[in-house]
Amino acid sequence: QESLSLSLGYHEVSNYSFCDLEMSQKLVGSAIFKQWEDDQKFVRLKNPLGQENDRLRIDLLPSLFKNVLANFNRDSSVFLYEVGRTYHPEPDPEGLVTEIRHITGIKAVKAKDERLFFRVKGDLIVALKHAGFTQVSVVPVTKTPFPYYHTRRSAQIQIGKIGVGHLFQLKPKLLLNFEITGSLVAFDLEIPKILEAQSQHPPKRFQKLPEYPPTILDLALLVPEITPIAEVQNEMVQGNSKGWLRKVELFDIYRNAEKYPNQKSLAFTLEYRSDSNSLTGAQVEKEIKKLIQGIEQKGWKLRT
Repeated sequence: QESLSLSLGYHEVSNYSFCDLEMSQKLVGSAIFKQWEDDQKFVRLKNPLGQENDRLRIDLLPSLFKNVLANFNRDSSVFLYEVGRTYHPEPDPEGLVTEIRHITGIKAVKAKDERLFFRVKGDLIVALKHAGFTQVSVVPVTKTPFPYYHTRRSAQIQIGKIGVGHLFQLKPKLLLNFEITGSLVAFDLEIPKILEAQSQHPPKRFQKLPEYPPTILDLALLVPEITPIAEVQNEMVQGNSKGWLRKVELFDIYRNAEKYPNQKSLAFTLEYRSDSNSLTGAQVEKEIKKLIQGIEQKGWKLRT
């Protein structure tokens, strides 16, 4: 929360805990809303203030999306998040309505930004690393929790092997219905899942500062468009037999449909370092050759 506000420029908002039925209907779509509404398990109020406030919310996004629309008229970009509860009729251990705390955020810009999805992904990784989590990954999904998620632009956020939430875009038709011609990416994290991952996270251990300097170099690879970035990173780490490869960081994605059809270029920064001595150029070169051999066995190519 602190990282989102101070480091990444998001502004916190607070909304009522009622379900915004009007906005939910616009997001879900009138054609399927009735069926969707019947399938959901809402916590309904016995004495509501009005018909539009007769149930509690099961998702923070509709109200947050309304906040974005209200601010989009005045600003070229809107970065908002909310920390709030969703409500579910299944009883908790005390026999009461189950309340789940979420952090939901939206990053929206009026200009078209094809890389906004990856920028928000980076925001989440930075925020979770700031909270002490190092094993953060983004995994594509085929099934989404709500019908307004873009099925081909949605992913699950995992800490270790625990899914803690989703990163997603809204369906393009929805954005056009709201006259949004720019780009919008959202995320939703469940705080109990984050706490569960924290309980399984290894305790922090202080490490002494490195005595020997690293060798840092860049490597660009051509891989099929459908290849997940994590798969490429894992392949490089698995080939690290001597343990000298300490860091594999993606810093650029390049596409050229004419020159590299159905492929993408991934550029990584590699950091090699030994705890016992300064690595020589020959030692690092030997490790790089083994790494490239493993890459070529996967059918990937070095981009020169």
